Amino acid sequence: VRSSAASDVYKRQINLGVSQDHITKMQDKKLQTNRDCYQDFSKTGLSERDYISLVPLDKVIGTSRGTVGWSVFDNVKKMYIGDRDPIRFENCFGYLNKMSLDELKESYQELYYPVQMVYYVDDDVYYLCNDGNHRTLTAMLLGADKIKARVTNAHCDFIKRKKYEAGIEFEKKYCIERVLYNGNNVDIIFKDENGKYVICGCLLYTSDAADDL
Repeated sequence: VRSSAASDVYKRQINLGVSQDHITKMQDKKLQTNRDCYQDFSKTGLSERDYISLVPLDKVIGTSRGTVGWSVFDNVKKMYIGDRDPIRFENCFGYLNKMSLDELKESYQELYYPVQMVYYVDDDVYYLCNDGNHRTLTAMLLGADKIKARVTNAHCDFIKRKKYEAGIEFEKKYCIERVLYNGNNVDIIFKDENGKYVICGCLLYTSDAADDL
């Protein structure tokens, strides 16, 4: 692992003319997971599927191959330690041998192959759902305003969202790291200051419980 990886990325941005304020912003912006589990895609009409739009990059909350909880800066930094294909990132940065930083930032609005995004209508944010991880992360890191995307809208199912958020709070309260299901068997993995431990059990369904699912 290169101990100077963060310094290398930082120096590269400074040398390219990226502002200190933007670098700090990308060091602070943490990637989030997708929100598909509580979206109702059946409400998405034909006019809301696969349309082309210029997506504001400050409204992009995450990417499909990004590491959730890591910043945009740290996700790009990973190219130096081999956790993400460095050639793809070098190709993205390589365009700076042919154009200025401002020209490159503008070029993301004219992509021949748009990246693919889902737009969470009720939250007014976007998530990169498929192609375009390297281009999107690079555009964000360099300070581009918008990127050309093929977008599908998603509408929130607020009942599912309430249950999802309650589940997250429950897991946080009881230090649950993962729950693994195998048929009627369930393994609950806990993690606290003493380490990890597992409780194994069997799910028992009642008619009342089934009605709640």
